[in-house]
Amino acid sequence: MWTKSELGPSNWNDINDIILKYNVRNFKDWRLPTIEELTRFHIYLKNSNQLNIYSNDYWSSSDIDWNSNDATSDKFKAWYIVLKSGIKEKEDKKICKFLILVRNF
Repeated sequence: MWTKSELGPSNWNDINDIILKYNVRNFKDWRLPTIEELTRFHIYLKNSNQLNIYSNDYWSSSDIDWNSNDATSDKFKAWYIVLKSGIKEKEDKKICKFLILVRNF
């Protein structure tokens, strides 16, 4: 289940506070989607001609694995997606982006 509206903007480090306060239909188990879930959401929106609904950049819960040997790893960055285009990028966690929350069924 996805939220019907976006939240934010917020920096990545303040997201937990927003999620803890979020309560829709008495559900309190909302979370930030992974970058893979946001990618699937982009494909769904594209296939259903709804890309114009979400035109901002959205944080994912996928931060950069700073323990990896990957030269691009960085503990101060996280993944986000531009839903309109499907482009995925890394960004400093201090930068504000929008949020879409999900919950498991």
